[in-house]
Amino acid sequence: MRKFVLAVVLVLMSSGAQAATPIVVEGQLIGASGVDVGGKLYDVSFGDGSCISLFNGCDEDSDFPFPSLADGLLAAQALADQVFNSDSILGSFDSEPGLTRGCLHSPEFDYCTILIPHAPAQGVDPDPPAGFISVTGYRNLPAGGVLTEPGVLSIAAVTLDSTFSTKAVFSPQAATLIVVEGQLIGASGVDVGGKLYDVSFGDGSCVFLFNGCDEDSDFPFPSLADGLLAAQALADQVFNSDSILGSFDSDPGLTRGCHGLLV
Repeated sequence: MRKFVLAVVLVLMSSGAQAATPIVVEGQLIGASGVDVGGKLYDVSFGDGSCISLFNGCDEDSDFPFPSLADGLLAAQALADQVFNSDSILGSFDSEPGLTRGCLHSPEFDYCTILIPHAPAQGVDPDPPAGFISVTGYRNLPAGGVLTEPGVLSIAAVTLDSTFSTKAVFSPQAATLIVVEGQLIGASGVDVGGKLYDVSFGDGSCVFLFNGCDEDSDFPFPSLADGLLAAQALADQVFNSDSILGSFDSDPGLTRGCHGLLV
């Protein structure tokens, strides 16, 4: 039977847990990278469309990255804290939330509701009711004749879409493969337990690559449980992810230091 035997030492260097990075195009917030939700990092895009069009029909729990009220609230809080309540040279989107894609912005006032679906839609309307968590922000919005203060964010559970709303589409943050002349030499942004790592594949001994390989402090994952977590992250985010740079799960011998053997 043909099997690949992989012999490689993994050198992992922590790049530190990253704060969410706003993605801004021509002054408009279209998404964010590295939003930490419960220890897992996500990329987020703000989509101006229906739940059905953006979430694969919006009719099954599996259509949503956060298929429960509790998880949806956790994602909403992460969005509020890490994207809208964080200062950035790219813009202050808590005080001017209408600059978010799909929301209302004018010189006089801003209004924006960001919806995170967590429960399937019911009914046959073009955009039927579904379970959403809303993150709402506004600036100088007339409320009963009184102008409200800027930078106010509220989080609530709702069942209907709203005017001037946008959807938050979360996707697990993928690692970036580092490929030189067709050979996989490492990856950047591997998420292990909510912390990002850069990985290089080193063809050498443990003593040489890990500072003597004789103390727990020589290793980024000094326990069996942590090592297994890192290995699973590598398998899921590097070798089981499709990339235009190559498919290294089907051709693992293209990894630096590896080769295929008949055994």
